[in-house]
Amino acid sequence: MKKFTAVITDADIRYYIDQAATELEEDNQIRFPDSDARAEFIEDCVASEIDKYELYERNPFGYRPDYRVEVLDMADLYEYTVED
Repeated sequence: MKKFTAVITDADIRYYIDQAATELEEDNQIRFPDSDARAEFIEDCVASEIDKYELYERNPFGYRPDYRVEVLDMADLYEYTVED
């Protein structure tokens, strides 16, 4: 019986978070005051996701993040969401 192991790196998480943030910006759902704020926000999101993956360390396939939702939730905390 073959055992499959998936490896997700910090760089993978950063890529998916950045992609989600870019899509949400293009959809005018979030807005950053400047590029420094965006970079800090991305790093905070990445750290949060790493923490969540570590919670599922014993069952790594049990955690399936929706990066758009994760970024939107964090943007709401930072008050970067666009109010209509």
